[in-house]
Amino acid sequence: MVFGPPPTALSRRVVVTGLGAVTPLGVGIEATWKRLIDGECGISAITSFDTTGLECKIGGQVPDTFHAVDHINPREARSQDVRFISFAIAAANEALRDANWTPKTEQDKVRAGVAIGAGIGNLQEIADTGMLIQQQKFRRVSPFFVPRILINLAAGHVSMMHELKVSSTSSWTGQRRRAAVGSKPRMHHSVRYREPQYWRRLSLHSKRRSRYRAMVSTLTRFVQFNESPHQASRPFDEHRDGFVMGEGAGMCVLEVPSRARTAMTRRHVQEYDHAKARGARIYGEIRGYGLSGDAHHLTAPRENGDGAYRWVPCHSRVARRYLSTPPSAMESALRQSGLEPSDIDYINAHATSTPLGDAAENRAIKRLFGTHPFSSWAVDPT
Repeated sequence: MVFGPPPTALSRRVVVTGLGAVTPLGVGIEATWKRLIDGECGISAITSFDTTGLECKIGGQVPDTFHAVDHINPREARSQDVRFISFAIAAANEALRDANWTPKTEQDKVRAGVAIGAGIGNLQEIADTGMLIQQQKFRRVSPFFVPRILINLAAGHVSMMHELKVSSTSSWTGQRRRAAVGSKPRMHHSVRYREPQYWRRLSLHSKRRSRYRAMVSTLTRFVQFNESPHQASRPFDEHRDGFVMGEGAGMCVLEVPSRARTAMTRRHVQEYDHAKARGARIYGEIRGYGLSGDAHHLTAPRENGDGAYRWVPCHSRVARRYLSTPPSAMESALRQSGLEPSDIDYINAHATSTPLGDAAENRAIKRLFGTHPFSSWAVDPT
């Protein structure tokens, strides 16, 4: 039997209606934002563990005002180290409150899901258990070892707490350049696989840990600003020498309202009106996204930034869909958005202060936007 082509997915607007954060600058969006615009720095001397013998002695630590038991069941808090999970839960709770939405009916629950991008969960538990096994102290290995280390437990706890049943997905991003931005692959998943007939709110989360000696010693050996932590992270700077580790979580609620197949402009107005009618604040819209890799090296990008670049101007929707060369990250985002490089006035860069990574990204940005005066757009790595 020969089947026809599958139905084309309906183009939908995806709006951001809620935000939540647990960061070294503060617990909550308001506290974080205030300190950020005041020019304060979240990098400081590490106090959560002994840094004796480590070259790096600085990092981004969530303030002591954050307490895991305030955000997770006390019984679960006693049975496992839930610090990284509680970051996710706290940020998700704030984002949902900010969006003025909670699932009240079964229909709400089966039309919402969670997607989380994560770094490395409970590395200390892995290190401690490894030592016990090496010492053949098998009976001292905790029965909660696996639940304590799985990064998808963050998404699992958020989905269970709010009974969000569409999906609960996680991706491990590690620290490799192409995947170091934890939430962006999950945002791609959320936007790409949305069902047109569904209301769907997807919380996205990214986290990094600075708490454990193993990670700090292996990933930040080259940080040379222990005496001036606020100057350590210096993306695109001539004297940059590596990124600074940190911990925390960021969540946003993405909303894809359900509407019948109507004229595109009319449907878009309806979606905005519906979100506003229920009291949601629309922070912005996800117009496009892109993911890519340069298939070059485990940690070093191609010097010319080709993996992030590859822009081929194309104004035909049909041609864009069937181009023989798949688009890359920035190219895909621009194509889907319907915008041209000349329409962009702000670029939020990935730049992590690494000598190779920042240089490659800088070249890619200049290749894509270089024909326009630098004064017409700003680059700000966060």
